[in-house]
Amino acid sequence: MSGAPEATGRSTTALAVAAAIGAWAGAAAGAGPGRVGPPAAGLLLVAGAGAVAGRSGWRRRSVVVVAVGLAVVGLAAGERADRALTPAPPGPLRGEVTLVSDPVAVPGGVRVDVAVGGRRLELSASGAAAGALRHRLAGERVVVAGAVGPAGGAWRRVRHVAGSLRAASVVPGRGAGPMATAGNAVHRVLDRGSAPLSAEQSALLAGLVVGDDRRLPPELEDDLRAGGLGHLTAVSGQNVAFLLAVAGPVLRRLGPLGRLAVVLALLAGFAVVTRCEPSVLRAVAMAALAAGGGAVGRPVTPVALLALAVAGLVLVDPLLVGSLGFQLSVAATAGIAALSGPVAEHLPVPAAVGAPLAVTLTAQAAVAPLLVAAGLPVPLAALVANPVAGPAAGAVMAWGLTAGLVAGLVPAVAPVLHLPTRGLLGVVAGAGAVAGRLPLPLLDARSAALLALVAALVVLAGRRGRRGRAGAVLVAGLVALCLLPPVPPPPGRHGLGPGAELHVGGVGRVLVVDGRADVGVVLGGLRRLRVDRLDLVVARSEASAATRVVAACRERFPTAATLGPAQVGGRRHLVVGALVVDVATVSGGALAVAVAPAPAGDLGGTGAPVG
Repeated sequence: MSGAPEATGRSTTALAVAAAIGAWAGAAAGAGPGRVGPPAAGLLLVAGAGAVAGRSGWRRRSVVVVAVGLAVVGLAAGERADRALTPAPPGPLRGEVTLVSDPVAVPGGVRVDVAVGGRRLELSASGAAAGALRHRLAGERVVVAGAVGPAGGAWRRVRHVAGSLRAASVVPGRGAGPMATAGNAVHRVLDRGSAPLSAEQSALLAGLVVGDDRRLPPELEDDLRAGGLGHLTAVSGQNVAFLLAVAGPVLRRLGPLGRLAVVLALLAGFAVVTRCEPSVLRAVAMAALAAGGGAVGRPVTPVALLALAVAGLVLVDPLLVGSLGFQLSVAATAGIAALSGPVAEHLPVPAAVGAPLAVTLTAQAAVAPLLVAAGLPVPLAALVANPVAGPAAGAVMAWGLTAGLVAGLVPAVAPVLHLPTRGLLGVVAGAGAVAGRLPLPLLDARSAALLALVAALVVLAGRRGRRGRAGAVLVAGLVALCLLPPVPPPPGRHGLGPGAELHVGGVGRVLVVDGRADVGVVLGGLRRLRVDRLDLVVARSEASAATRVVAACRERFPTAATLGPAQVGGRRHLVVGALVVDVATVSGGALAVAVAPAPAGDLGGTGAPVG
């Protein structure tokens, strides 16, 4: 009889996976460019499914029917979502808008998504208008006078943005609704309680607890990404698990239905507090389904939970299929749910070490193809940093949800309550900074394929009872990855966002920035290009943005020489690596940087302009 529940569980999982695949495919076809209309695509799917189902047993027919049915529904939902993105009519606008995200500081002002007239617009403001928005939070209302224009960038589709709104003036509007008010109160209490911490620590605390990374210094954010820890500030299942653990003493005193009601209320509130980010929606949906299954005595496997959550979410919001954050969250969770257990069993290390290492390995392996396809680096340093930073980040999450809020409500005790917070945040930040500077490669297509082969060989050896051989394969594979020669940035000019360019030639690597440069974009671009050294950094402006980029690059690349605007004008400078550099303003106000090898004791060499 024991086989019957197991077979039922497999059937449930198969149906759930079929539902997710069907819903995802339908939503992608309905909301994506060049789509086929729902009626025609639905007929084709039904015809193909009928041909397959007619030759299959009832279980296979059920899987096919579920997949096809959800695909048809997804097509229709995707079509509706695409129609809702009809561009907003251009022209002047004056009226009350509702913030649907938290304002983000950008060079020259503030940017935030707002809802007005059934559409979402990306509002940008500068000067006094930006000041009126800067301290607002999602759900609050303001009265705006400005001009509506087209939305720029296809990536705004996943945010449902149908146009832009340039604000000339902003004044307060009506108050936010009850849920938004409560969620914003949590943000403000948490921020008030973190006053004894440094600005960097306070920003990291907000990122780890509620996913608010707006104030995270770009240098720290780049450290976390370089160490493979960027996911820690993207709230996900771990945060939800700690939330329910904190509420555990209350939940255990309730009956099944009461427990379910409280869990659902907590999850809804948590989604509001964390701004319903894609990874949050995935985690909350899975937790809600798990709570519902437990309440009715029908527990569901993790794979089935993920599949059902994905199917439901993409039918409600088909544009999620285009969100890289949602894709990464789903892929990482799928890798952990399906493979972390077997991998942990086959690793030749103690269970206390093998379990977290297996989670990191399977999550990184699952997201690597998506990141490589998107042109984003996959740091092998994550295998080192995550086992160190993960437990500390988890402790910060739990501590922030309890003591962090108490510190905000009773500021007098905040310095004492946040003594542990300082140490834990130091571990997280330090792990990212140290791991990101280790001589470990960034995975590209070739190294990702090698990593997949190593994982397959480890699992195969472990299943045959050869744990020692599995460990040898793992060590040999990781060593081989580290010995792969790095891929240098290709010669030529590489844009690093507005106001920043990297020039790579036979004589060196020169970074040229002006007052429009964004330090986070520059650091991220250098990391994606796998730049491990700079020979020269040239600042064309004394603006704070350029100065900050120069300071960050000097900290990242201490051997790089720097030239400021006071040195522009044809003067020559001997820089590290025996280079002679000419910096001069040429026609049109452009900056020419000439680099050439310098003969010993000679400062008179010249070279071809590279900027």
